[in-house]
Amino acid sequence: MSLRQVINAILYVLKTGCQWRQLPREFPVWTAVYYYFSRWSCNGTWKRLHHLLRARLREKGGRHKHPTAGCLDSQSVKCTAVSGVRGESSRPQSETAEKRGVGWVGALAETRHGRR
Repeated sequence: MSLRQVINAILYVLKTGCQWRQLPREFPVWTAVYYYFSRWSCNGTWKRLHHLLRARLREKGGRHKHPTAGCLDSQSVKCTAVSGVRGESSRPQSETAEKRGVGWVGALAETRHGRR
């Protein structure tokens, strides 16, 4: 098993979205591939590789290797004209539960079941 095969298998999973256990037979066994993916994720190898490749690509394009600015437009950030939370009571949950006569235990049960 070569590390090139492991990297190809990881890229295959990321591109296709298949489960690790469903890797085709031309790749190494899924446990070995997942081991390397997990190890490289935890020790920062993927992050370092990403930064290195981004820097090289930017330099190849004639730009500084580190991005120096960002851009946001109205399509990137959605906002509403009304501030605050909508559709929620301003009263504490226990207060509205007491008004309905269910108390804090009933309010807890209602919250768990998606009711208020």
